[in-house]
Amino acid sequence: TNWKGSNGQPYEHSSNDSFTVSNIQPGSIMITGVNTDNPDVVEMVALRDIPAGTELFMTDNAWTGNRFRDNEGTIILIIPTMIKAGETFGYGDSSLKYSDRWEPIQRSLQLSTSGDTILLYTEDDDGNIGHICGISLSGDWLEGGLDERDYGSRKSALPTELVGFSTVLTHRDNYEYVGEREGSIGSLQSAIASSTNWKGSNGQPYEHSSNDSFTVSNIQPGSIMITGVNTDNPDVVEMVALRDIPAGTELFMTDNAWTGNRFRDNEGTIILIIPTMIKAGETFGYGDSSLKYSDRWEPIQRSLQLSTSGDTILLYTEDDDGNIGHICGISLSGDWLEGGLDERDYGSRKSALPTELVGFSTVLTHRDNYEYVGEREGSIGSLQSAIASSTNWKGSN
Repeated sequence: TNWKGSNGQPYEHSSNDSFTVSNIQPGSIMITGVNTDNPDVVEMVALRDIPAGTELFMTDNAWTGNRFRDNEGTIILIIPTMIKAGETFGYGDSSLKYSDRWEPIQRSLQLSTSGDTILLYTEDDDGNIGHICGISLSGDWLEGGLDERDYGSRKSALPTELVGFSTVLTHRDNYEYVGEREGSIGSLQSAIASSTNWKGSNGQPYEHSSNDSFTVSNIQPGSIMITGVNTDNPDVVEMVALRDIPAGTELFMTDNAWTGNRFRDNEGTIILIIPTMIKAGETFGYGDSSLKYSDRWEPIQRSLQLSTSGDTILLYTEDDDGNIGHICGISLSGDWLEGGLDERDYGSRKSALPTELVGFSTVLTHRDNYEYVGEREGSIGSLQSAIASSTNWKGSN
């Protein structure tokens, strides 16, 4: 229905016919604080970059399952300059960035001290709603499709797109998020959505400030993929960044087996502290001077010594509490084993695949050396799939 065809004059096509692709999706912004004791305050954090010009709507109208009610307030913020991932901003407190830029479009926002719900969304020129996040200060969301009067002025249905991107709290007048402020987009979304990470009060309203920023890591499964390995000396591992990798990222590479809940410690692990940002699409690696940062890796538990009889390689990050963030893997010795075996069953050539890496690893039959020969242009997802496919690799002994 969105195409026009002709058997006559060919259509003109041009690179000037660009598209505008929004970075706004569910969970791109999460609410991190609310005061309903006057003055009303709402603090929020951008977990992805929010472009200048974005029209952001906030309402305490109920979502009925297919539309908003119109008995309460809706306000709009037109983002003046890009909000970077990790920045906090909000409404109702001069210490919050852009607090004075919101304008009412349907009554002003007047949050109830008896409990309320708040939903953030965008709306395109055709009136299509793009839900972003929500918070309930009056317990569980109701089902959609009820008689509109059943939602009253304190309840709402949860838009289906916001499962996992909303917070449900029992009634208090004021709340602030007190959980982790550093991590991946997914881990921060989950933390903010968890009621255990919030503190509530019916007394003194909480102070909110844009100085209370977050640190959002761009590293997640598939952010880097391995694209070449030589096990004939010298050992070489080539990899490509599919997302920007920030300077200062500590990247670990190991041929130790993953057992299902931890790494064995009978082989080598090395670390690269990224000196300057690696842009999406750049290749880098280990063991060959023609690869960027090849001389920057340091052993932290034996040096890396890949076996010419087959081996596995896993890339990961690790936070200060020892939590592992798996990135990608490659097996040069066939299928991954199951997790939870006796550790000796993994030997020095096999490993379990971390569950987070399903779709972000490559399984190859044994050859000493391999290179990726598939597509080198495409979306993140298409390149991840291409690199994960053994049909796109060439091996040699």
